[in-house]
Amino acid sequence: MVFSNEPGYYLEGKFGIRIENLVTIKKKTISKKELFKIETLTLAPYDVDLITKSLLTNEELIWIKNYHNTVFKKISTYLDKNERNWLFKEINKLCYSYSIKNMRFN
Repeated sequence: MVFSNEPGYYLEGKFGIRIENLVTIKKKTISKKELFKIETLTLAPYDVDLITKSLLTNEELIWIKNYHNTVFKKISTYLDKNERNWLFKEINKLCYSYSIKNMRFN
């Protein structure tokens, strides 16, 4: 099943912002238990220039970085060298946040 995940913030009478990704459910077995995992299907990087890093927790920053790593791994083979270099540079701007620059990512 495919459905959308649409987290957002709305300030009544002023504005709203929303990120919309298509996701699917995958079965996963851990310790002989069948569980479900949400897998993102939409593979477009977020514009990190629009992210105020100081408003996010380390966990949120790491989630975005991991998402960007997935995007890069899955689409970079379809890009030419200039496009790959641009994408790599853009998604790694987030790494230079003091709070996560030395952390490991998936």
